[in-house]
Amino acid sequence: RERTMMAKMAIGGVCLATWIDFGFFYVKDSSVNWRFPIAFQSIFAIIVLSLILFLPESPRWLIVKEDYAAAEHVLARLYDVPEGSELARSEVDVIRHSIALEQIGSSTNPFALTKNRHLQRTLTCITVNILCQMTGVNIVTFYSNTIFQDILNYDGVQSRIISGCMQIWQVICAVTSILLIHRLGR
Repeated sequence: RERTMMAKMAIGGVCLATWIDFGFFYVKDSSVNWRFPIAFQSIFAIIVLSLILFLPESPRWLIVKEDYAAAEHVLARLYDVPEGSELARSEVDVIRHSIALEQIGSSTNPFALTKNRHLQRTLTCITVNILCQMTGVNIVTFYSNTIFQDILNYDGVQSRIISGCMQIWQVICAVTSILLIHRLGR
């Protein structure tokens, strides 16, 4: 679920950047036309850095550090149940059991040949990312203004409007596909 949310946010960010670029295309003879779009990105980093201070510690990390009471407190807040509830206690037990199983003859090396198939999982992740990049979609996404303007001979405004619309269409398709996958299954 988190990965699908990150994908939506990444595609939405590219769409937002395209329309910001379009807006600042009209600012001529000033460095603000390239400085603002670059500086604008820092707003999101500042928001994340400010809010991360209010996040509780990970229950798993707390259990590894043997702070079971704090882990139970965090899980109770996460599940919106009272502290000391059976649900929070059972979750702590499940995580403790999971950590114990992982520590029996396992390795933290992502390239190790283990019974948990670390090497296979690592190579699968690397391969999927390489194949995604080899599709060439990023060239169209990031250089669409140049493609429309220099190769297809649209003017600056038309190329940016077409690029922005293309980004909106990409957001719509990504959100639709994610919703369909969740409803219909993989």
